[in-house]
Amino acid sequence: MITSLTCNACSAQIPLTGTRIICRVCANYDLCTSCHTLGRFSDSHEVQHETLVLYPPTSISQDPYHVPPAPPPPLPPRSNSSSNNEEINPRQLPPPLSTRILSTTGKLLSSNNTPTKRLTDISDAVFAYLNKTYPTANQHLLNPGHVANFYELMGMPPEGNVFGVCISVMNGLGSSLDNIDPEIAHFYDQLGIEYSLITRASATPGGLPMVMDGMPVLSHRGFRQLLVCEILEDPGRMHSVFGQLVRWAIFDDRGRAFEEVPWGMFPAEPDPAFVVKVTAVAEEFGGRLRALFARLKREREEEDLREHILATQLQQQQMHDQRMAAMQLSIQAQQRGMEAALKAI
Repeated sequence: MITSLTCNACSAQIPLTGTRIICRVCANYDLCTSCHTLGRFSDSHEVQHETLVLYPPTSISQDPYHVPPAPPPPLPPRSNSSSNNEEINPRQLPPPLSTRILSTTGKLLSSNNTPTKRLTDISDAVFAYLNKTYPTANQHLLNPGHVANFYELMGMPPEGNVFGVCISVMNGLGSSLDNIDPEIAHFYDQLGIEYSLITRASATPGGLPMVMDGMPVLSHRGFRQLLVCEILEDPGRMHSVFGQLVRWAIFDDRGRAFEEVPWGMFPAEPDPAFVVKVTAVAEEFGGRLRALFARLKREREEEDLREHILATQLQQQQMHDQRMAAMQLSIQAQQRGMEAALKAI
């Protein structure tokens, strides 16, 4: 049984329960965290090669980009001129103007469609908000459930929240969420969204073995790339989404609440080439999901049929055993009657 791997740079043993880095270009190339951090490589591996960080099932490592949720800014003094004595919900009061982040200049995307500092600040704050609102063992990563929650917060209708639909269908079928992980990872690959693979910490239905290093999760960088995709596809919709930042009570790492992001910071119109690409990706993703759901449904029906047959056979066997037991008792009673009759003669 394999319990560890060997770092290709320093030859140190990497336990399967520890964090390791794999190269997506070189075949069977693993690095320990020390060599990856210090930039120690060997063989044909190069620093520009794309890598994946594989975390242990329930590890919580320090992410240099993580922005811990900050406490809300102090509320302004309550006015005494109110005509009634009703208590005001503090969450309904916006923070003072001096503590708000004004968005009057600049763009969210650079000329090559990469996130600017403004979008990075917003993305990191939303990232921290999702982790705080929906806590998990890996507070520095967003799993598919987090992404589903984000689209729900965006106001996405249930049928349009594909991640939420996937989770609901899996729960309805009683199937492990591990089944949808390869499809979500493929979706990220098609859109060029960076992700890592970790192991789900929760138990699987029916005691099935967990899939190691199978769940795709987003770091801060991957989540920014997801927002860039959304902006390029439909800047008008994302303008409305970003307008909800105040209502969500989202703060940056300095405790400042976000002001509404003006329309001028968004692209004037969707990116035509990207719209064509994302449409094709969405159609393929939908087709793969429909095939997966159909297969899982068929397997579930076959399993239900097998269980029904076994239950019927068990019931028939029990009825047979009961009849045989009753017949045996009847024979024994007849024998005792005959013995009594013979003694009486």
